[in-house]
Amino acid sequence: MPTTKPPSLIQLAPEVVEALSAFGLSESEIAVYQATLQLGTRPASVIAQKAGLKRGHTYNVLGQLAQKGIVQELVKNSVRHFTCSPPERLIGLLEHRESEISRQKDLLRQAIPKLEALRNPNHAQPRVRFYQGEAGVREIL
Repeated sequence: MPTTKPPSLIQLAPEVVEALSAFGLSESEIAVYQATLQLGTRPASVIAQKAGLKRGHTYNVLGQLAQKGIVQELVKNSVRHFTCSPPERLIGLLEHRESEISRQKDLLRQAIPKLEALRNPNHAQPRVRFYQGEAGVREIL
């Protein structure tokens, strides 16, 4: 069954959708992000209408975007409103991910000698290995 894209995604250039998908956003997150960028600070109901999504689902998506640091929530007159970080913030978030991955790599490199010391040198290595899928092909190469 073909999936229908939210109406707001149709307005975005394919390379923008591809970039946001590569960043890790789902179609719904992209639609809500775009709507929030276009509308500015608005309640979820207005964002939902612009994004072509149901209000309840939009609240969930806005929560996901807030956890990722892309959207902020504020309360005006007892109503929750949402606003977007500037698009440049996405680069900052990626740089933070890069530094976190680099830190994890360093920790793992430090742990490798200790892990190797635990390894039983008398344990026979299998002579036959099975490779499966795209990751298996990459491992062979």
